[in-house]
Amino acid sequence: MHLNAKNVNSCYRELVLFMRILHTSHKGLPDHRIEREAYVAKSIGHNISFLGLGTTKSPSLEVFDDIVMLRKINNKQIVSDKSIRKEWVEKV
Repeated sequence: MHLNAKNVNSCYRELVLFMRILHTSHKGLPDHRIEREAYVAKSIGHNISFLGLGTTKSPSLEVFDDIVMLRKINNKQIVSDKSIRKEWVEKV
C-alpha cells in the first residue's frame, strides 16, 4: 500500500480513540486560544466541554457540547462559604 496524506488520514481516524475533553479557564468565553483548540479537537470527533468562571458573552458557541460557568469568587469565599462549594460540586 502506497502511503499518501489521504491514506494516513483515514488510517489515523480508524485508530484514534475519541475522547471527552474538558477545557477549563479562570476566565469566561470568548477566549480565542481555547476556542481554536476546541475546533481542532472537534474536527477530529472529540466531545468538547468548557468550564469557566464568570459569565460568557457568547454562550451559543457550537463547538462546545456543554458550557458550564461558575460564579466568580475569591479564595476567602471558597473557604468560608459552603454554598459556593456545594454549587460547584453540583455543576461539576
